[in-house]
Amino acid sequence: LVAAGSAPASPPGGALAEARRLLDAGDLAAGERLLLGERAARDGDAVQLLLGELAWRRGNRLAALAHTHRATRLAPDALEPHARLAALLRELGQPDAACKEAEVALRLDPRSQQALAVAEPCRAQRP
Repeated sequence: LVAAGSAPASPPGGALAEARRLLDAGDLAAGERLLLGERAARDGDAVQLLLGELAWRRGNRLAALAHTHRATRLAPDALEPHARLAALLRELGQPDAACKEAEVALRLDPRSQQALAVAEPCRAQRP
């Protein structure tokens, strides 16, 4: 799951970019092998976000939530993990939790298109 207005999480080169390419090409098994190797070598928010996306594509919503939540804990001051978690929570029917994460993303960067996009449904649901 990629939040509205977000770019895929990965640096321009290296194993994460290759894992992103594999996921986009539908080769989930090869992408998973690369990501698990990266997680073992140097876990980080980008690895967790991609593992969350992999889990989502496989239909494992609980794992997607766990990986995305872990990304917010590994990088609490990074906007993307919070925005992606907000989008995921909304997809899972948890609008209140989604809005809390969207608020975190907006606090981190009030002008970010990604943060504004995930916060928009929260503004619409307010009385």
